[in-house]
Amino acid sequence: MPFCIGRCPAACCSGKSQAPAAAEEEGSRNGNAALLAAFCAQPDDVVVATPPKSGSTILLEICHLVRTKGTRVAGRSQITDTPWIDLPVRLYREHCPPWRAPHDAEPRVFKTHGGWGKVRRCGPCRKITCWRDPVDVMLSSFHFMLPLSGLTPGDDVSLSTFCRVFIHGHGRYLRSYCADLIEWWEHRHDPDVLFLLFDEVVQHKPAAIRRVAAFMGCEADVALVALVAKMTSHAAMRADRGRFNDDALLAPSLWRRRGVVPVALAGKVRADGGISGQGAEQVPAWAVKEVQRVWTATVAKATGLTTFAALSELRSAELRRARSRSAERPPRGV
Repeated sequence: MPFCIGRCPAACCSGKSQAPAAAEEEGSRNGNAALLAAFCAQPDDVVVATPPKSGSTILLEICHLVRTKGTRVAGRSQITDTPWIDLPVRLYREHCPPWRAPHDAEPRVFKTHGGWGKVRRCGPCRKITCWRDPVDVMLSSFHFMLPLSGLTPGDDVSLSTFCRVFIHGHGRYLRSYCADLIEWWEHRHDPDVLFLLFDEVVQHKPAAIRRVAAFMGCEADVALVALVAKMTSHAAMRADRGRFNDDALLAPSLWRRRGVVPVALAGKVRADGGISGQGAEQVPAWAVKEVQRVWTATVAKATGLTTFAALSELRSAELRRARSRSAERPPRGV
């Protein structure tokens, strides 16, 4: 049973409140354990749960700006406004606000890369998930993750070698991605889940902002949607990239632990990043085919959707039908 943070209405502790000291004691005893294992959300909390390199940074910023009506504290990092509950307790204490503290605006918003099973155990919170073409994820990971290990993309490790590790390596990241996607896809219609795709967030941002705001229970008029869209453009986020610097906060401890020489970080908002379709253009053909092979053996087998494009097309059709039903519904009181 996980230790809960503050008052927990979830079945995991039968509605009882754990004393703050209990959570603090657990954190001190196991400082390298991820906070996610102990975290228990409130019903109104929003947990943004995405795989790495799949839109978490832009989604978290949209959530934060929607709830604050387009304002944020100058010089404050995103990890402070939207805490990352995957962090080890020790690092969470260093870089994030206290676990039970209120946020600057409601609802509280948290970040995780945890899968459906882990997020479900957080309690009856609202969950936003976002998914990106796995070939694009692989390319983005190549640029972002290698420097965290003290390696320079292209010089120390080729893209082809990285793809091999991404697909078949010890972490089996691709198969983990597919397994998590299958579970989230099964729950995409749950009332406490907002299932998004990276392309709709980036390419149809105003509509995505309105969906996020409605899901969070926040009002978002035309002016606010336009402001949030402007503040979350790639150019605006690139200009303010210091705000999205949790990789720079965490890298030194990773480098020290691994005994490697620091290298330049790509950053969360890469100069030439955030563009759909780059993976298919730059990733070796054999790797694209291997990703499809794994997809066919996992996601396609479970869902009947033969490609990520097919999944995207079906999701778009579902949204069109939902909008049509909403437009046909008579006003309340009629």
